[in-house]
Amino acid sequence: LGGMAGSLFGSLFAWLGLSPFLNFLIVCGGYLCLLPTAYKKLEKLDVGSRKDGKAKSKSRVPLFIYLCGVASMLCYVSEGSVGEWGSILLHSTKGAPQDQAALVFACFCCSMVIFRFLGDRIRQTFDESLIVCVGGLIGTAAMSVVLLSSSPIVCLAAYAVMGIGFAPIVPILFSRAGKCPGVDQAKASSTMSVMSYTGLLVFPPFLGFLGDHIGLDSALWLIAFFCLCIAVAGPLLLGKVKRG
Repeated sequence: LGGMAGSLFGSLFAWLGLSPFLNFLIVCGGYLCLLPTAYKKLEKLDVGSRKDGKAKSKSRVPLFIYLCGVASMLCYVSEGSVGEWGSILLHSTKGAPQDQAALVFACFCCSMVIFRFLGDRIRQTFDESLIVCVGGLIGTAAMSVVLLSSSPIVCLAAYAVMGIGFAPIVPILFSRAGKCPGVDQAKASSTMSVMSYTGLLVFPPFLGFLGDHIGLDSALWLIAFFCLCIAVAGPLLLGKVKRG
């Protein structure tokens, strides 16, 4: 929701011709207004539970969790490419005006939010491995449409479809990692988070470096390949879930 709101604000300010600095001040002003209230709601660390968790913290993280972390990282990398380079691709390559190009991440996030709310219902109906596989294939097809189409409107629609495919994948991966036997859920979650956000922070700048040498539209084919890797990882990593 935050990503969608930020993208919509960016599009609105570009349409009004207002400065990016004013956009920055409004976003930070809203953040600072909420910060004092949010700070008071933070939970205090339960120091007494450290002894109980000491043995679990020393347990080794299984390979399964690392593999889930890699798959999640590829999702975050792909999402980061949409936020960092999607609008630039539409403006510089597809000829979209700035206010229209700024809607890329909003379209992606809007569809993702809607299908995140539907995620539990989808997981009750279909196997998780199938959901991840189909989501990866949807992401591959959508990214291919973005790179092959010359219409900004088609590209925006394709990014929205990409968000639909990605919506249930990361929650499934975190859930399965947290259910891994013999590993503390907090440790599994922190491992997944570190790997996922590392990809989000590190890889988008690399895409920019690669785009300088071979062109941004060519560099983003790597994202389509990552989506395909996610599709393959679904059945191999998660397997079929037997339902009672």
